[in-house]
Amino acid sequence: MPTATRSLVIDVTPDQMLSVIQDYEKYPEFLPEVKRITVANKTANTADVTYEIEVIKKIQYTLRLKQDGYRITWSLLKSDLLKKNDGLWELRPEDGGKKTHATYGLELAIGGFIPVPSAILNKLTEQSFPALLNNFKRRAESLYPKQA
Repeated sequence: MPTATRSLVIDVTPDQMLSVIQDYEKYPEFLPEVKRITVANKTANTADVTYEIEVIKKIQYTLRLKQDGYRITWSLLKSDLLKKNDGLWELRPEDGGKKTHATYGLELAIGGFIPVPSAILNKLTEQSFPALLNNFKRRAESLYPKQA
């Protein structure tokens, strides 16, 4: 089962980064592979988010996301292609709370009766990670620029 974890430092506060992560409806604006998002059952700490993405082929899946402080975890609710999509965002303050050390982790399993090429698995878990994290970093730092 492919798993991957990556971290980077983002020049915004943890609260600012958390607001970018939880603004699910805006993902298509800065994540090119995300074509559409639908949010349901949203409460203060949870949301069911349906993603329509295009990574080699079009994939649709629904995740239940839960927030606990600066940690967001998710698990797969339904998908026609994925058997597992569990992950997390973990945010830690750095530089006296002026910056955020963000860790993104993902455990992914693809199922079904059709064999899935390793190219799709690699694209989903490894090749897209640096781009995904950099897109979140750019988004957060553009929404919350540091004052000189």
